[in-house]
Amino acid sequence: MASAHTTMRVTLDGLGEYEVPANDLRWNGFACPGFTLDQVREIAVDLHLSNLAIGSDDQETIIVEEDETVTIHNTWSNDTETVEPNPRDGLYYVGGFRWTWQIVE
Repeated sequence: MASAHTTMRVTLDGLGEYEVPANDLRWNGFACPGFTLDQVREIAVDLHLSNLAIGSDDQETIIVEEDETVTIHNTWSNDTETVEPNPRDGLYYVGGFRWTWQIVE
């Protein structure tokens, strides 16, 4: 596992770049980054703006409730997933082992 002080930058389909603690977790060759709650909020906004730009509501959305509950809603399958902070590091692995997060070199 990478040092807690090392970071990596990740992106998802051009949403933006997010600096996160480096880790060696991979899913099908893609990164599985952990995010702070503030970063999850930022990703939620970026994803919403991307969905508006595409002109489709048939996308995944992230909602962060006032009580800090994080949910991902998939409109085409009508599934909702609650993302809990990892008990070891307190980070939220949003889309981990499912989304195609790329490490920015």
